[in-house]
Amino acid sequence: MSRRLPTSPLAVTFFVLLLGAALLPLLSTPAAAFGERVYESNTVIAGTNHLSVDSSDSVAQSFLTSASYRLLNLTLRLRNSGGSSNTIKIAIQTDAAGQPSSTILAQVTFAIGNTALANIVVTFPSPPSLGAGVRYWIVATSSTSIVNPYEWHHSNANTYPNGQAMTNFGGGGWTPASPATDMYFVAYGRESASNLTAILRALDGEPNPGETVTFRLYLNNTGNNAARGAWLNDTLLSGLTHVSDTAAAAGSTTGWPSFTFADLTNGVRSFDLTCRVNVGTEPGTILTKALAFVYVDDAGTLRTPPSAQASVLVGTQSKQLYLDPAAVGSAQRLDPAKPSGGSGSQFNETLKKDASTHDFDLDPVLARPFHAFDANATLFLDSATHDVKVVRLNLTLTDWNGVTFIPVAYAEKSITTNS
Repeated sequence: MSRRLPTSPLAVTFFVLLLGAALLPLLSTPAAAFGERVYESNTVIAGTNHLSVDSSDSVAQSFLTSASYRLLNLTLRLRNSGGSSNTIKIAIQTDAAGQPSSTILAQVTFAIGNTALANIVVTFPSPPSLGAGVRYWIVATSSTSIVNPYEWHHSNANTYPNGQAMTNFGGGGWTPASPATDMYFVAYGRESASNLTAILRALDGEPNPGETVTFRLYLNNTGNNAARGAWLNDTLLSGLTHVSDTAAAAGSTTGWPSFTFADLTNGVRSFDLTCRVNVGTEPGTILTKALAFVYVDDAGTLRTPPSAQASVLVGTQSKQLYLDPAAVGSAQRLDPAKPSGGSGSQFNETLKKDASTHDFDLDPVLARPFHAFDANATLFLDSATHDVKVVRLNLTLTDWNGVTFIPVAYAEKSITTNS
């Protein structure tokens, strides 16, 4: 190993990972439970522009579904200009030739505080299931006086390409809003079809040979409908011996190495698998636990998502390594011992303006491969005349492979001395 360093005294600190030259693989976090998300929306607003909803005026906004999902709630931008007893009804209705039909899929009546303009979450007692690629309508009606109507705020422009706003005055029929606009709305739901994911996570990242390591399997259904069944099979990769598991408590009807689950409803479930790292495993070895995964969805279709797997790095030890000059001159070298401090750790070297390199070699070399997490170079600089000088430094960390030096990291910085 060689380090090109300018002047000294010098202390270089490495945080190293001994006994392994590979990075510990990144571990995935569990899938989001339940799978709720926004599907359709128009959140553009234009000041206080709104359409009135009262005993004479009804307002509707159409939207086109991007998937099949269960509509859990809506967010609408509303204001009640009247008293707290004023109510508004929000309904989801089907489409009939480009306007709301008389078929109501879900509805709810509520009141909000007077004079309050806010984004109101509208939850339906019986959330409707919506088909993919179908046009639906959000319809707002109220029996409140036209003097104190509800306000449904809008964009004052065509900002949602898959829908439009319409009004119905005095029961005379639906007509497009004039000028054309789109109402503020957010449709929040959960996909209809069952959607299972299996994710494995190692709870103990760095076990030693002979020690146990626990893996947690997250089996999530983010769909609204229940999956008919799921099967997880341990692929029995080498290096790990099964000790125990908690699959039965999570609902598995069969034991290791093949787990069977039936009727998996929406939600998250998990179980643990405890394994032992085989004695004699070489430190620095990456061991992987993998479970093959298949399931039958709510429609009876066999699905084969990716297998669940996670890895651990065996036998790692971390320590700080201080590389301090033991000599400066023709035999410049760095010693892994921690600097003692004081004059015994101070060495001076002159860096001339000739672009020459100053190499510091680690001697003796480390006996094992290592992975460096971080490197810190501490330099104390002074110009020869003790006045202000601008020095541009390049520090390069190189590795000697027996044939040539390989740069692995570098840093450049412009430094003003005696400032």
